Amino acid sequence: MKIPNHFTLMGREIEVVWREDLVGKEDASGRASWRRGEIELQKPCKTHEADTAYVEQTFCHELVHMILWAMAEEDLSENERFVDLFGGLLHQAMVTGE
Repeated sequence: MKIPNHFTLMGREIEVVWREDLVGKEDASGRASWRRGEIELQKPCKTHEADTAYVEQTFCHELVHMILWAMAEEDLSENERFVDLFGGLLHQAMVTGE
């Protein structure tokens, strides 16, 4: 699965930014901000040697947050269990599609 550099949701440009300090500063492998129009992903590093599937699933998780915010579904976006399951299923569909 190719993680894009940017994409559009509801006419809004969303940038995907790779960070080197998310794990160290926030103990996170990804973060989404609708206000900034940005998904941040942790770059693999010595302290965070994530495999490709983990990084892709993290992107899908953050993408689900963005989609829900675009839909004005803030309550659903705050439900991490829902977001994680939806993101995992989205990832599976994307990587197994032919």
